[in-house]
Amino acid sequence: MAESNNLSSREREILAHVAKGVSNKEIARELHISTNTVKVHMHNIFTKIGANSRTEAAMYAVNTGIVDPGINGLAQDQGNLLKVNKRTIWVASGIIGIMLIVISVTALLINRTFDDRQAAANQPVFSEEQRWHNNAPMTEARKGLALAPYGGNIYAIAGETEHNVTGLVERYDPNKDEWTILKSKPNPVTDISAAVIGGKIYVPGGRTAQGEVTDILEVYSPVDDMWESGANLPIGLSGYAIISYEGYPYLFGGWDGEKTVNSVYKYDQDSDSWLELSPMPTARAYPGVSIVEGKIFVLGGYDGEKALAINEVYTPDLEGSESSPWEIDEPLPRPNYAMGVASLADTIYVVGGESDESDSLGYMGLSASTSDWTKFGETINADWSHHGVVPVGTHLYLIGGEVDGNLTNQNLAYQAIYLINLPVVR
Repeated sequence: MAESNNLSSREREILAHVAKGVSNKEIARELHISTNTVKVHMHNIFTKIGANSRTEAAMYAVNTGIVDPGINGLAQDQGNLLKVNKRTIWVASGIIGIMLIVISVTALLINRTFDDRQAAANQPVFSEEQRWHNNAPMTEARKGLALAPYGGNIYAIAGETEHNVTGLVERYDPNKDEWTILKSKPNPVTDISAAVIGGKIYVPGGRTAQGEVTDILEVYSPVDDMWESGANLPIGLSGYAIISYEGYPYLFGGWDGEKTVNSVYKYDQDSDSWLELSPMPTARAYPGVSIVEGKIFVLGGYDGEKALAINEVYTPDLEGSESSPWEIDEPLPRPNYAMGVASLADTIYVVGGESDESDSLGYMGLSASTSDWTKFGETINADWSHHGVVPVGTHLYLIGGEVDGNLTNQNLAYQAIYLINLPVVR
């Protein structure tokens, strides 16, 4: 077999997951890439190491020291691996058989009670008031901060307080409803965003306390509570939008210190370099960004003179092809920028923001299947901007920013999805 150093760092990372028995779907979810991308990497790995099965690949990972054979119950030899695989197949077959029986019985019970419950099922189970939850606030009010969800927790990074631009880093644990102060960002900045890739949080650019726009990339490791430097941006930027897609951070637009830009960059952590991609049709700062069904939606923004309602959609898979990767989709209900944007269950949620118009955008959701904007969260009427919004589980967390022109350390959770258990009919 070939030596393990023929594998890229990404391939070694995927191979380590394979050796621990992780499926392609679970690998994709853990590394924030698509299952198709995992399959491509698996093909390249098998070719390089001469393996014909996941079992052989797992043994290769153990023999070459990519993983410790004592971790997570890894088998000590190929015979043990095969025994585990056979036993797993028998257990899985039994489970599938039981599941089929349960599904059949459940279907019969549901059919028997469907007519009696149909009218009630069409009524909302929870009011808007019940969907909102006040949580423990941050230790200090700040705006322009970056929020990053990782490991079920939320990391709030840097931003601007009433007194200065800060490098403060805090971690929020939704289960304990408490904040923990961590190691500060070495270079305090504001008007930033963050992307999570491979267990690390990437925070490029930003505006310093002196008002200068920086090109510095700093990378935080939640596991080690340590910061490191990456390759500088091609230009200094603040007020940009950034998001993770298939293992890469994509950065859109921003303010370069003199004007808004339409540039698009992709960061490759393997080569520690930025690649310039097809520019946005419209230059803007403070846009929102979200991903649904393999497309990146870049919403609203500020063009240097006015707020924008535009919704330009980027398809990464079309980059470098004969077709343009950019298209225009349903615009925001009104021009808006510096809002919070996140997606859950193929719906893009837009929260607050600033506008040239007097009325507030409030809280809107865009369904990817219908391209229709609908109102949600009518119980919150304050103007909220320059804050962060991230999804964790079934909730959207709205943290920091400005409320009615004043800095806030608020931490609100909106339950966007309810998981309802069907009652057992006896």
